[in-house]
This record gives sequence, structure tokens and C-alpha cells, in this order.
Amino acid sequence: MQWQVVRPIRELRLAQEVPVYRTRQWLVTAVPLLTVDLFTSYFPEINLLVFGALTTPDEVAVLHVAFRIAMLIGFGVHAIEAAKPQQRPSFTVKHG
Repeated sequence: MQWQVVRPIRELRLAQEVPVYRTRQWLVTAVPLLTVDLFTSYFPEINLLVFGALTTPDEVAVLHVAFRIAMLIGFGVHAIEAAKPQQRPSFTVKHG
């Protein structure tokens, strides 16, 4: 019953609000994050292209496999760290 009374009032109040978009603030925040993400995502490929121009295809293949294994291990470590329960910091001093 309370929902039937509150809902129309809430919808009326939300309908009168004008959204405020902070495009400049979003862009200032997003551009550095996008740059770092693109750099980390494409670093192995750029590295392979440069290395490929300097060495033989066999050496490039070994480096490519090594990079993929390293990225897979890094993903595994990150996944395990994300799945672990977080420990709360203790700010109290134990007297004993």
C-alpha cells in the first residue's frame, strides 16, 4: 500500500529533474585510462612487430609463446587475488 502512494510522488519528482552531464570531467578521467589500457593490451603485439623486424621468425615465435604464457600466468594470479576474501585492516591494539 505504501508503494502505491510513494511511487507516483517519486515519479513526479524524477520527471522534473534535468540531467546534468559532465562530459569534460568524464573525458579528462577516461583518456588516461584508455591510454594505459591500450598500451597494456597492445604492448605484446607492438613488441613482436619491432622484434620481428630485427630477428628471425623462429625467435619471434619463441617470444610470442613466452609472452602468451606470461600473460596467462598473470591473469591466473590476478583471478586468484580477486577471488580471495579480503582481510579487514585492524585499527585496534590488542592488549594481552
